[in-house]
Amino acid sequence: MATPLVEEQLLQTLTRLTPEQQLRVLDYARSLGDGRRGTAVKDPLRFVGLFPPDDLAEMAEAIKDCERVDIDEW
Repeated sequence: MATPLVEEQLLQTLTRLTPEQQLRVLDYARSLGDGRRGTAVKDPLRFVGLFPPDDLAEMAEAIKDCERVDIDEW
């Protein structure tokens, strides 16, 4: 639960934002508490076709060396 001071500061900040910005803040705040972050995907096939093949190839290239763990790095 937010403290009264935090709530007051949030309200003051929100009143200075455009309606579109206020909606973005609302979406963000909801995303923080919805539990979706870090949860397993029940139906991964729903993501098929979401990204263009060129973008997928670029992402794969960018992360290809991330599978290795350097134990001495810590």
